[in-house]
Parts: sequence; structure tokens; C-alpha cells
Amino acid sequence: MVADINQLPPYTPPPPTKEDLDYVDLVNIDLSRFDDPEGRKQLAKDLYEAATGYGFLTLTNHGISDETYERQMRIANAAMTLKPDEKAPYEVTPEEDARGLYAGYKPAGPLGHKGGFPKALDHYNMLVHDPKNRPHPEIIRPFMEETYGVMSYIRTNILVKLLKLVAMILEVPDESVLSTHAPGGSKTEYLRYPHGIVVNFGEALERLTGGLFKATIHRVIRPETKMSKTEPPEDQRHLRRIGVIYFSRPADERELVPIENSPLLQRMGTDKPIDERIFCMADYLDARKHGWKRYDFDIDRPREEGKHQDPFDGEYTDPEGHKSLGKFDNMPRLQYSLPTVKTGTA
Repeated sequence: MVADINQLPPYTPPPPTKEDLDYVDLVNIDLSRFDDPEGRKQLAKDLYEAATGYGFLTLTNHGISDETYERQMRIANAAMTLKPDEKAPYEVTPEEDARGLYAGYKPAGPLGHKGGFPKALDHYNMLVHDPKNRPHPEIIRPFMEETYGVMSYIRTNILVKLLKLVAMILEVPDESVLSTHAPGGSKTEYLRYPHGIVVNFGEALERLTGGLFKATIHRVIRPETKMSKTEPPEDQRHLRRIGVIYFSRPADERELVPIENSPLLQRMGTDKPIDERIFCMADYLDARKHGWKRYDFDIDRPREEGKHQDPFDGEYTDPEGHKSLGKFDNMPRLQYSLPTVKTGTA
């Protein structure tokens, strides 16, 4: 039986900004055309344009109803607006962090996992293959079955189609691309256009295509204006932002080298690794977490010792250094050594 959504606090999405902004027209992939051979060819062309351009696209006719979307947003809002002490029992542990298992809350803090820069983003992360006994906050427990159902639908009905389009672009068998990505995935508490889902390409796919596809910075910032470049429009600065995001990445053991025997990559000259160091996915995540390829952006946020930030509850003092994401940065660590460099080409 479907749980009564009215058990949860109401959620009203914020209105669009009224500021006159310079918008970008993103490529749209209409998945209703996927089963038509000619339509699929056009979708592959459109996906290529998006992947080699802005690195963003929108999806329409994806099969996720507005009602499902609205329920998931309400569930996400309930999870993210709990008080810090209610979130604490469900935070990712240092042991899980060390193993690269990000399940539960990853609260905002002065230093984030990626790149060592401050974060003002609070996550509640779930895995497709979470153990059935993994505890969740009481308020969202009645909705876990439908939430996992949405995750499964994205994985089997949306992600698979996108990967098949990538295979068509690269002129390789479907399995050459499908096998690069793990059957799992994670869902964090869809950036969404009206009736559409926003998709962006990540660093792993950039490496799997020799740099042909462009990874996008996950944190979108505004261009330099009279306002600080990282501030939202004035009529939205006071608003909380809630998102439901599905992440997919290659299997842990997959080496991040260009997909083998792709005629397109060979013609484009992007069939060689883009870095001297070749990582498998698991090692790449670990190297990034420990500062490899640290980026210089996102240094504008304050780094005050002993303070952490919950975007939904304001700053709170954390003298013990273990009640937010910042706890990992305060823990003593062994000196990290990069994985063995492998020579040769893909």
C-alpha cells in the first residue's frame, strides 16, 4: 500500500527568478523517440552535441510522472529539514568514508570530501543495493519502497538508454559501454526543468572518451556581475534549494581509459588516456578525495574552525569535530600515495 504523503510536511517549490538572466538553451533528448531506429539516430546526434558542448542536457518523456516527482521532492524535503541532532545517527561514519561507501547524511561543513574546499550542501545518500536493514530516519521510512522503486526505474529504463546512445556515438557494441558502468547507483535526497530531467556528464565518462565528452562542474556558478559570482539571484538568495539526484559511475574495477576499439575515438584522436596516471574507478575516487587534481574554484566560503553549517538549520558549534562532514578532515590520516602508474595505451 502506498504511504500517505500527507504524513510529511508540505513542500512548495520556489518560483522561478524574475531577474533577467542570460539563459543557455540545452539540448533536449526526447526518449519517446528511442524505440524508432531513425529517431534513435537523431537522439545520438543530439547527445553528441550535448556531450561535446556544455556537458548538460535535458530529458523529456522519460516515464517519471509529475506526481512521482512531486512525492520524491516532498520526501527529500522531509529528510533534509530534520534538525542536526536528528540527522546525526544516520551520518556516514569515518570507516564508511575510508571505504568510499557514502550512505546516509553527508552534512555540510568547512571542508568537503572533494577537492578540500568548503561545502554548503547537505546530502542524504542512498544506494540501489543498500542492505535491507540499513536504518533511515523515521519520518521517511514509510516511503523507502517507492523511493527505491524510482531508483530502479532510472537505472533500468533511463540510464540504459543513455548508455546505448553513447555506444551508438562511439560506434561500439552496446555492451562495450554498458559494461563500464556498475549495475548500482545512488540517489541523493533531479534537478528538473518543467516535465524534464537535467543530466550532466561526469569526469569518469570524460576519461572513458579520451576527453571527447566534457565533464561539467557540479556546482554551477553565476558569471561575474555586480553581485558576488557565487550568489543566486537576489530574489532567490533567501530560499533553500532541494534536489533529488541520481548518480551513476563506472564499476570500481574499471580502468578510466578510453573505451576500446571505438572508430569514432580513433578518428577524433581521443583514443589515448588524457592523464599520465591511469586509475581504476575506485582508486580515482580515493585519489580525488585526498587532493589529487584539486581545483582552485570554490574558495570563497569561510573556513571557521569548530563551526559547521546545516543549510536548513543554520550554523552550529561542533567542538568535538565529529558531528558533521568536517570530522573527516580533522582525523589523522596516513600519507596517501598515488596508485602505481601504468604505462602503455588503451
